[in-house]
This record gives sequence, structure tokens and C-alpha cells, in this order.
Amino acid sequence: MLAIYVPSAYQMKDRDTILDFIEENSFGTLVSKTNRLTATHLPFLLQREGGEIYLYSHMAKANPQWNELNGEVLVIFSGPQSYISPSWYAEKEVPTWNYTAVHLYGEFHLINEREGLLDILTRTVDRYESSFAVPWSLNEVSEEYVNQLARHIVGFRIDITHYEAAWKLHQDYSVHTQKGVIKALENRHDENSRKIAGLMKRHNNISDN
Repeated sequence: MLAIYVPSAYQMKDRDTILDFIEENSFGTLVSKTNRLTATHLPFLLQREGGEIYLYSHMAKANPQWNELNGEVLVIFSGPQSYISPSWYAEKEVPTWNYTAVHLYGEFHLINEREGLLDILTRTVDRYESSFAVPWSLNEVSEEYVNQLARHIVGFRIDITHYEAAWKLHQDYSVHTQKGVIKALENRHDENSRKIAGLMKRHNNISDN
């Protein structure tokens, strides 16, 4: 049973598409519940090992969430999203919202050893520096500085047990209506609208003709 409400038309089930989405939108929200609901926004590293999926990240040691965790956690990844105006339809409709999102559920495991923590830090820095012309590296700072940094954070791994994904892209509307929405989105100037228009074209196989 789905833990999030996703009509069948909007359910994304293709594993590779979902995992590629996480790698592209890797800043997620870790949600857990002990005595209260707690959430932390973090960058995540996705690791695929055969049929298994793992997420790695780190947070400030001063953050109480890691010390309170017990059992299952939820990580939410959000992609492009955009408001859809009823004025874009030829027929009578209501306002709605197009979006993409993935929920991952899994077991939380602390990584206490220094080698494992530094591996997470190094891979995180390398992942997000890779697009720069001159990437920065942890090797550029002293070992003392790295050790000081490591003392103030905790690393962790989440063993993913299952996931759910929503691709709400007007796929249950006519091609004529979809083309009208795409055209309206493309005429807007914000990045989210343009990305949603592109996703609608690719996912729904909508041509420009």
C-alpha cells in the first residue's frame, strides 16, 4: 500500500528513472519520528549495488536527530514543479500543480569509524565539485583541519527497503490539452516551468508538431 497518495496515472515505477532522478536532485529531506517528527535537509549520495540501494550522508553532530533515530526513516527528494493555470485549457478545468517527487524508506545506520566518515565527506565534495572548471578537494586542506571537521559531524547509511514516486505531468489529459499546457509553461520565464514542460514532452512523448 502506498504511503503517499499517488493516482495510478501518476505513479512512476521504472527503477532506473527513479534512481537517475535522485542523483540529479540529490538534496533531500530526512524525516524520522521518535517522540516527535523531525526533519533535516541534506545532500545525499546514492549507491547502487546489484539490486540493493543505499543512501549516504552526514549531518552536524549538534543536530539531535541522529541521536534519536530508531528504526525506519523516510527521505524525500523533490524535482521540478509548477503551478498550472486553468486559463491554459481550451475546456473548463481547475487549477492544479505538476511535479516530480520520490519517497525512499529504509533503515538508518550510523557510521562512526573515521575512515568511513572521511569517505562520505570526500565523495560528497568530489560529487558536487565535479562540475567546476577547477574542482576543490579535501586534499587541499591540512589533515588537522579535516580531523577537526570530522569531529563535528556524524555520517550515516540508509539501507533502502522500498520507494514510491510521483510524476504528475498531465499524462491523463488529451494530447491537445498537454500541448497547450506545455506551450504556456515554455512562455514563462522561470526554470521550474521550463523543466516541467520538458519533462511533459519526454515522459508523454509529445512532439513540437
